[in-house]
Amino acid sequence: MKKNAWLYRLDPIAVKISDFFGLKLSPGKPLDLRNIINHPLDAFYQAGRHSVLINIPIEKIRTLGANAFPCHAGTYHPYIRTLQEWEAGKITSAKGSSLQRFYKNWQPKNAAQFLGLDETTCHKILRESPPSAAVLPWDFRSMQRQKEDIQHGIINDYLPHATKTIVKDFNWQFWGPKNPLDLEVELSRLTKLIISIKKNGYQRTHRLDGDISGTFLCSSKDWIFYHAGSGQHRIAALSTLGWTSIPVRLFQSPPYLVIREHANHWHHVRSGLFSLKEALAVFDRVMAGEQLYIPNYNS
Repeated sequence: MKKNAWLYRLDPIAVKISDFFGLKLSPGKPLDLRNIINHPLDAFYQAGRHSVLINIPIEKIRTLGANAFPCHAGTYHPYIRTLQEWEAGKITSAKGSSLQRFYKNWQPKNAAQFLGLDETTCHKILRESPPSAAVLPWDFRSMQRQKEDIQHGIINDYLPHATKTIVKDFNWQFWGPKNPLDLEVELSRLTKLIISIKKNGYQRTHRLDGDISGTFLCSSKDWIFYHAGSGQHRIAALSTLGWTSIPVRLFQSPPYLVIREHANHWHHVRSGLFSLKEALAVFDRVMAGEQLYIPNYNS
């Protein structure tokens, strides 16, 4: 108790010192509100400057970028479908898997296609930029920064596992094509993870990438958790293992909270990159978990 009291008193002092030097101080340990708070908006108003750990129902989670796949058992999510096939003994390699079909069929040519926008009416820049430059209407980053961040993510997350073509072609996990070796690497990452969770349980930590992280999207009628950080493979493994809710870390990286009714204020709406109608269409589709393209997994 005394230790916690002293830490509480030191917290505002540390913040003042960091402000003096122009630094942002962010605590590494999230505020644990699991089994206490169920709605992310309640967590937002209790968080203060902390990130927050809460349990999110699996049906409220959207992953794999703008495709916004739901993560329940009946989803078309290629990671989850592939793990289900592997668990059932239907596949032993990526050949013939849902993963292979997804990357074969989902190959957007530009940012507009990746976001599901009408190429005849959307902004010229979205038609002429690659998928790696695609930003969401509420994102604060520029398209160039988005492209650089994806390249950085590929180099740090994928290059240790995959071939150099994945960097050359900006072959991010959200779209194809992928060569056979990279597909096998992706499958191996998924299967090793599910084996580890079965053996050791799900092990989260307070490290920066120690939790599944993302953004909270909210309207007056509903809310979802949009995965926009670490944990894509973890979500797939936990869903495959039958988890009905998953611990996630909110408010770790901006934007922390996206409210539909604030669409006029979203950065890329104000900049003119998206019309208000286009921005709301993207938001509503992500909220509903409607995919841009559903591969024929039976072909």
